[in-house]
Amino acid sequence: MRESNSQIDAQLLGFLVGGLEEKELRQVEADLEAHPERRLRLDKLRLALDPLAADKDEPAPPRGLAVRTIALIAEHSCRQLPRAPATSRQSGGGGRTWWRRADVLVAACLLLTFLGLGIPAVVRMRAGAARVECQNNLRTFGFALQNYHELRGHYPNIAEEAPHNVAGMVIPILADAGVLKDTASIRCAGNGAHLANSLTLDEARAIPPENLDDRRLTPSYAFSLGFKDDTGYHPPCQCEGQPANLVALMSDGPPLNAGAGNSPNHRGDGQNVLFIDGSVGYYKTRNVGFDNDIFTNKAKQVAAGLDCLDIVLGRSLARP
Repeated sequence: MRESNSQIDAQLLGFLVGGLEEKELRQVEADLEAHPERRLRLDKLRLALDPLAADKDEPAPPRGLAVRTIALIAEHSCRQLPRAPATSRQSGGGGRTWWRRADVLVAACLLLTFLGLGIPAVVRMRAGAARVECQNNLRTFGFALQNYHELRGHYPNIAEEAPHNVAGMVIPILADAGVLKDTASIRCAGNGAHLANSLTLDEARAIPPENLDDRRLTPSYAFSLGFKDDTGYHPPCQCEGQPANLVALMSDGPPLNAGAGNSPNHRGDGQNVLFIDGSVGYYKTRNVGFDNDIFTNKAKQVAAGLDCLDIVLGRSLARP
């Protein structure tokens, strides 16, 4: 049965806001791959949603709000309230004072429950939302990389930018090709508010190599460093026989000490990884794709892979 435009738009909107189940998500990704016109529709819907981004972030609460709130609760719990009409004491209850004390105890228990359970739950919910937003952001980079590949016949080759041959140059390279939208944030949602790229390729090339700053390139993400073999250096690519859903292109940035630990973007719990087929997955281990560490090569170095299956994603200032 042919889908109506409203059904397609509903699926695309669910894709943009991270509201799809895994099976639905895979189906939409396959449809986008098979139907180029749906990619255009997705871009139009994304632009239509852009005005809502201004209200995306919750306003910061006033300084000291929590302390003032608790103080107000304590003040009211100690205030002398109007007495209720006298009632019979046949039940041997002991009067209104006992009940007021019990009310305070209940309120205290509720407050402790909120402080002990509520806040961690809210933190977990916000972390989950940031993870989903980060996944959608990586998909935006994925579309940019696919469009670049269609235009140039290959993925960005950062080695050609020497002496500025660092992973973060992928951002101004994509911007220079006209395929990177402002909706893409160079900062992961787990690290702060949306931050659009502000560097043109010429501006990036004009910066002295020793002054390159990952905060202006991509402070939150990692890009493939390609690989080297007997024939020389190769930019990121899908080699013969490699499933596209196992070839990683970008991910959350590794820790500063890339030798251990998950990305700090999501409290060290794991990292989102973008693959050549445009899919994005969240992994609680660094062994992704072909079961190799995506943040170091087989020689445990942050450098280009040692063969086609040795995929390494480097931080903004990492070099092949």
